[in-house]
Amino acid sequence: MRLMEIEAKAPLFTKFLEALSGLATIRAFGWETEFEEKFSKALNTSQKPYYYLWCIQRWLNLVLQLTVAALAILLTFVTVLTKGKVKAGLIGVSLVNVVGFSNTVKSLMTNWTVLETSIGALQRVKDFVESTESEHRDEERSEPPQEWPQHGRIEFTNLSASYG
Repeated sequence: MRLMEIEAKAPLFTKFLEALSGLATIRAFGWETEFEEKFSKALNTSQKPYYYLWCIQRWLNLVLQLTVAALAILLTFVTVLTKGKVKAGLIGVSLVNVVGFSNTVKSLMTNWTVLETSIGALQRVKDFVESTESEHRDEERSEPPQEWPQHGRIEFTNLSASYG
C-alpha cells in the first residue's frame, strides 16, 4: 500500500512543479480554474491509497486490541475457575503482562511495517539504478592520466571579445 501511495503522489507533484514553472502564463491566460480542477482531481487520486493504508492500520489495531481483550477475559475466566488456588499477586502480574503484551505486539507491528517500507524504498532505488541507462557515451568514459593536470594556469591564445 505504501508503494501505491508513493506512485499515486507522483502525478500530483509533477502537476505542482509544472504549475510553478508556468505560473505567470497560467495567470496571464486566466487558466486558474482549469488548473485548480486538475490539482483537485490529482489530489483526490493521490489520497486514496493513503486512506486505504490508514483503514488497514486501524483495522489491524482493532484486531490486536480485541485479541488482547480476549486474552484478558480468558485469564479472568481461568482466575474465577481456580478461585483460591492461585495467589492474587500472580493474577495481577499476569493481567499486567497481558496489557504489556498488547503494547509489545503493537510495537512489533509498527517496527515491522517501518522495516517493510524501508526495504521497499531500497528496492525502488535498486530498480531505478538497474533500469535507467547511463547518459554517458562510450567515448566519455576515458580516465584522465594520473599526472594530469601538472600546472594550474589558464592560457588564452588569439582571443578577441567585444560588446555591441
